[in-house]
Formats: sequence, C-alpha cells, structure tokens
Amino acid sequence: GGGGDEGGGSETAFTSYRQPFPFGSTISLASSSFAVTKPTPENLEMGKDFTVLGFSGSGEATGPLVFVGYGLNIGRDGYASYPANTDLTGKIAVVLRFEPMTEEGTSRWDDRGWSFNAALEPKIQQAVKRGAAGVILVNPPGANDERTGRLETIDSTKPAGKPVDVPVVMLSIDRADRLVRAADPAGRSLMDLRRLADDVALVAEHGSVADLPGVNVTLKTSLVSEPIITSNVGGILPGTGDLADQYLVIGAHYDHIGYGTGGSLGGAGSRGRVHPGADDNASGTSGMLMVAEKMTAAYASMPDDQPRRSILFMGFTAEESGLIGSRHYTRNMIADKDRHALMINMDMIGRYRGDDPKQPPLELGGVGTADGLLDFIQPLIDSSGLRVAPKPGGYGPSDHASFYGAGIPVLFFFTGLHEHYHAPSDTADTLNAPGAARVVSLVQSIALA
Repeated sequence: GGGGDEGGGSETAFTSYRQPFPFGSTISLASSSFAVTKPTPENLEMGKDFTVLGFSGSGEATGPLVFVGYGLNIGRDGYASYPANTDLTGKIAVVLRFEPMTEEGTSRWDDRGWSFNAALEPKIQQAVKRGAAGVILVNPPGANDERTGRLETIDSTKPAGKPVDVPVVMLSIDRADRLVRAADPAGRSLMDLRRLADDVALVAEHGSVADLPGVNVTLKTSLVSEPIITSNVGGILPGTGDLADQYLVIGAHYDHIGYGTGGSLGGAGSRGRVHPGADDNASGTSGMLMVAEKMTAAYASMPDDQPRRSILFMGFTAEESGLIGSRHYTRNMIADKDRHALMINMDMIGRYRGDDPKQPPLELGGVGTADGLLDFIQPLIDSSGLRVAPKPGGYGPSDHASFYGAGIPVLFFFTGLHEHYHAPSDTADTLNAPGAARVVSLVQSIALA
C-alpha cells in the first residue's frame, strides 16, 4: 500500500498506492459578457467578437474606453506609454499587443521577432496598477505575425503569477476598430492609434494615452479555479524483525516534459512535439520496477526470521517542475526521518557505454552523504565490472536532493547528459539496454546489502 497523506508516523494506514496532492490549478470560464452601453446598446458574441483571457479576474466593470498604446511602463529609447501620474480609475483600458512596429508590421526593437517588451502579462498588470476597471487586449492591425488574426483564450494565456482582480478580455480587430471610431472625438481608426503608438520619439515625450469617451462598455467575467491533483505512486515490500520499521527508498521520477513547452532544449521546432523521455526518465522508472521485482524475489527466498528493512519503491511526479513530488513526500513521509536509512535515485540510467574508455562512466552521487557509505558499497562497485565515478555530494537536479535536504543519506545513479536530453529525439532506440540492465543490477546488489 502507498501511504496517502497521513504520513509522518509509524501508525500510518496504507490505503492506496497513490500519494495525491494538489499541484497548480485549472481555470475555466463559467460565464462572460461584453456589452456596449453607449452610444447604442449592443451585446457582443463570445468566441467571435471577444474572448476572456487567463489573466482575468472575476467581476464586472463599466466605464468609458481609454487607449493606452502598447501599455509599456518603459521600453527602449525613453519610450513610455503612460505619462507620469496617469490615472485610469473607472476606465476600460484598450491595450495593443506586441510593441512599436514599422510600416511593415515588424518590431522596431528586434529584427528577429519581438523583444521582451511584447510580453502580455506585464501590459495587463501596468494598466490595472494605474486603476483600470477592466482591460481589453487587441491585436494591432497590420502586424506581421501569424497570431494577428486570432483571439487568445484562457488556456493560451495562463498567468505566470496571480490573475489580476478585474475583467480582462481580448477583442477582435474589426470590433475594436468600430468601437474606436465611434468613441474617439476625432474619429480616428484603430490603425491611426496604432501609428500614434508606433512613433517612438512622440511617445517618449508625450506618452500614448488617449481618452475615448464616446463609448461606454460593461464587461462581466466569472472564472472558476479548480486544483490539479497529481500523485506520487509507491508500493512497500515489507521487512521483518527488528529492521521492519526502517525504510530503504528506491525511487525514480515518472513524469517527463510532454510537448516541451516548459523546458525543451531540442532547438528550433522542438516545442509542440512529443518529447518521449526514454532516458529521462523511462529508464529510471523501468529500473525501479526491475529492482522491485528482484528484491521481492530475494525477500521471498530469505528465512522468515531474517531481519530486513522495509523497502518503499516510489515513482515521483512533477520532478521536471522542480522536484515537487519528492519534496512533497519528504514533508509527508510514511515514517519518521530517522527511520529512513537510505534513498536510492535512478534518473537517466539508459546510456551506459562506459566499458569503452572513450565513453563517460556511470556517475554515482551521494557517496559522501553518510559515514562509511563509500567503503560499504565499494566492493559491490568493484564486482559489478562497471566504470564508476563516485561523487560525494547529495544535492543536484533530481529527486535525491529532496531527501538529502531532509537529512536522509542518498545515492544517485546517472549515466550522463547527451544531445537528446529534453528533446523529441529522446527515444528508446538511443538507449543501451544491456548497459542499463547492468546499472540496475548494481542498484539491486546495494539495496540487498
């Protein structure tokens, strides 16, 4: 059984193989509306005329429009959309996407695309910081970008931080142009206002805020946040005798980076493609399951009165997001810290070719995390026939670091980085299965000892 979240003591009731916990949340739209209340009442159509963005809060906002250009607090060459002490209280801010553009619709500040000034979230935050009751994002007409013709969604605009506390929507270029023409006393178009915001020298001196009092709108948004539940997955091989209440943890993370949107190193074109994670970390997960099978057989062959520790085999979730699963376990353990004798971690063990002296050896981290640990395992390393590079430290970018940080000795098995790391090319055919099996045999011999 796997432990649940009651952990931290010897009386834990094991009711599941899973150790669930919340990790982030999903945001869904319960309801929304966009109404023009002046000069002519009109209701816009959700999904066609406008969408609600993930930056949005839930609420209602009514007020006149105000154009704030690209919504930049400070850009390059002294560019600042907002004059000093700009107050947007009670107004609905119309913000352009991207950044100042040339007549060809490309960035004035970056000849390879858009600079960091084009980021969406800071634009929203700057408008709200100045008192805006709501925010309308608009793609600038004529921008040379494939996204110009589409409306973003809640899923495509998830905030890095907390959502703001006012409604935030995105309006189609056509609808925005019609509203701007009706709202501006001078009758200017959205393109006219875009060109105003594109004039770097002018904006540096005067800003790009322009009141649009001819139109009032009411925005209503209602969003629901629900937690995402993920789980560590573990099973216990029970020990016997005086050692039964002590634990050896043998683990590996079972998550990978999916479509590469959060950490792909595969180069241009790799994001949006499946990153199979054969080495990182199907290799370690498979190794953990193999050791579980071997140790189960070994325990079954022992005399009933042979004292032996219990073994927790665990697949950790959310390692790629920052060791989240293993950290959760160390804060919700099935037994006190002092009853965890050792943690063995396998992360990327699939590419051992170390019999060739030109190839890297097996890295074995953590050998200095307990007194006498290296001396204890050295004969087993020697008999394995593997080329091994012992490393004393217990920290590093994998789950053993959570255990070492909690005061538990660790060993970390790792066959090295390579060109397929965090790339779509991390597929099974790049692994050396016999070499990985030899690594697993060493892990098993250490665990048994």
